[in-house]
Amino acid sequence: MLSIRNLFSAFLALYCSSVRGYSRGEVRNQTFDYVVVGAGTAGIPVGIRLAAAGYNVAIIEAGGFYEDSEPILSSTPAFVFQPNEANDWAFQTEPQAGLNERRIPYPRGKCVGGTSGRHAMIYQKGPTGAFQKWADEVGDQSYTLPELEAYFRKSVHFTSPDASKRAANATPGYDPSVFASSKGPLSVTYANFAVSFSSWVRRAMASIGIQDAGNFDNGKILGSQYFQHTLTSPQQQRGSSESTYLSTFSDLPNLTLFTHTLGIKILFDEAKNAIGVVAENTGMPFTLRANNEVILAAGAFQSPQLLLVSGVGPKATLEQHSIEVVYENPDVGQHMVDHVWFGPAVRVKLETTSRWNDDPQYRLRVYETYREKHEGPLTSNGGDFGAFEKIPQDLRENFTASTLEDLAAFPDDYPEIEYVVAPTFLGDFRSPQPSDGYQYASIAAALMAPVSRGNLTIRSPSMHDAPLINPNVFTSRTDQQVAVAAFKRMRQMLASAEIADVLVGEEYFPGKEVVGEGEEEEGVLRWLREAASVYYHAGATCRMGREGRGAVVDTKGRVRGVDRLRVVDASIMPFLVPSHIQSVIYAVAEKLADSIIQDAKGKFETEFQQELKV
Repeated sequence: MLSIRNLFSAFLALYCSSVRGYSRGEVRNQTFDYVVVGAGTAGIPVGIRLAAAGYNVAIIEAGGFYEDSEPILSSTPAFVFQPNEANDWAFQTEPQAGLNERRIPYPRGKCVGGTSGRHAMIYQKGPTGAFQKWADEVGDQSYTLPELEAYFRKSVHFTSPDASKRAANATPGYDPSVFASSKGPLSVTYANFAVSFSSWVRRAMASIGIQDAGNFDNGKILGSQYFQHTLTSPQQQRGSSESTYLSTFSDLPNLTLFTHTLGIKILFDEAKNAIGVVAENTGMPFTLRANNEVILAAGAFQSPQLLLVSGVGPKATLEQHSIEVVYENPDVGQHMVDHVWFGPAVRVKLETTSRWNDDPQYRLRVYETYREKHEGPLTSNGGDFGAFEKIPQDLRENFTASTLEDLAAFPDDYPEIEYVVAPTFLGDFRSPQPSDGYQYASIAAALMAPVSRGNLTIRSPSMHDAPLINPNVFTSRTDQQVAVAAFKRMRQMLASAEIADVLVGEEYFPGKEVVGEGEEEEGVLRWLREAASVYYHAGATCRMGREGRGAVVDTKGRVRGVDRLRVVDASIMPFLVPSHIQSVIYAVAEKLADSIIQDAKGKFETEFQQELKV
């Protein structure tokens, strides 16, 4: 029996979908030109572009609209790290050997917008050399940054920062020429607030040799700078693929969105053509046929999972679960990679998010300011400033020859570390915020050139069962040595005279008594294994590449060994670009949407397109 809450939720979903304009999917067997599985960071842009080109498109999404279930928590930038159970898959890793056998929570968006409805919204491009490395590895020079630039621009529009609402010493650097012709749906701008701790860390970074990068827009990212974010303007709310792309193109009559609908199996014919998807809504299975192609955009975990339960993957795995083998590819779910982050925390003489925890009245006041004026600390995700660098030479002296060899494989402009400033206590990412009246802040480092690789597989032949996620982070000696050096680097920042005036006492976390005054490598490593976490940038589980070189898809996202099936999401990256990866996902989604449309010309023509010609 449905509860009153469920009845209300069903009514609200029906009402909201009707006012949003596009078609709401009906639970019955149907046929479309394209069936897209996953209404996330990539799935919505791809589906939108195909529908705008005249194709009849279905997008399947397991979740609902985050505005319906958690509107304040989901849309307010400052709440990005708060638990949001209504819109999250609640995945966790298998015990991680490199992290003291801990299981790490892995937030993933279960909502329209996918993880773009859950992540921290930082938007910046990776370095030029990373995209050249991508192009060289996959054998396709259209993946260089100059060639991809048109797709970055196609996806976004930019709003300059409002200097009147930011501190005078917090002026961001950006390159307006990069956005000059950008008129895309995704809103990119800066928060109407600047974290005071960031300006002090900026000075401390400069004192130890990390200089101003100028901007993070043009492929030269070594150095420090303020981050752009995907915020709607002027509302200063979360800019997800749903609140930007889908709202911009909400009047497409040939786009159908199925919410609360799980794709459970890809259907193939005898010639190994993908011909549709079996979906399920409230326990009711139905079939969505695809005249042209099926496109997986379910993310780095569920795109490979759906391939596996549908018969594409390692033969031994498929046979173990009594799944009929459609095509044997041992690389499905392999090569998983993520950045790893960690960092110290300090007490400061500045206002941070600690005040929200200790003062409910203040929390109410800042929310009223945010709601009425679209300004103040709630417009910021907290991580408004950061830096990228290669570990300096003096800290490389203790690296082993194999570590130096691993790092030498990356381009000269490819950072090994990112630093992010946070006006909060990050700690070990699971301990509660201190409530002792002090104000807390952190500096975190993330490994940008990780060598460790993991994998993903299935625990059963059902999409209802979470996959087995093993990023295997922090297991390579190279990653460990770079992490130790990064930790020492952050301590150099906090020891700088440029920041001393705002610190209260010595390092609060982990504290020198934990790691040791001498910062011996083993002492730091013991702490890192207990405190570090994944960066939630999982990728490469259906990676792109040349045939016979560990690839699942080709450079057009087509799944090797079968036909009329593509993957378009973070899983196809051959490696993680050293950046916050949403910018890359949007650009590649735009690029591959163009590719799908070009491939269909002269091959597929819909009744809707024929009507447009009349």
